[in-house]
Amino acid sequence: MAKKGQKFGSFSQEFKLKAVKMYHEEHKGVETIAKELGLPSHSYVRRWLKAYAEKGPEGLKDQRTMPAKEGKKRGRPPKANSLGEPATSGRK
Repeated sequence: MAKKGQKFGSFSQEFKLKAVKMYHEEHKGVETIAKELGLPSHSYVRRWLKAYAEKGPEGLKDQRTMPAKEGKKRGRPPKANSLGEPATSGRK
């Protein structure tokens, strides 16, 4: 479970690919790779290996950042007021 104030690191696609190549080409174990690259856990390497096996290099791209779709706003829509009119943001 995440702790209060904990920062979650994100790793570049190139960094993840380096870990995958260390596994496949240099025949190193996941724990060894994690230690050499300074990762907090070997589960990162396992996850990247699985993603690479399923989707290739595209599977190593960051999945958390998704751009907003054209014309769509992100977040919860504003509530309508009692007269059935669209609500304003309330900020001036």
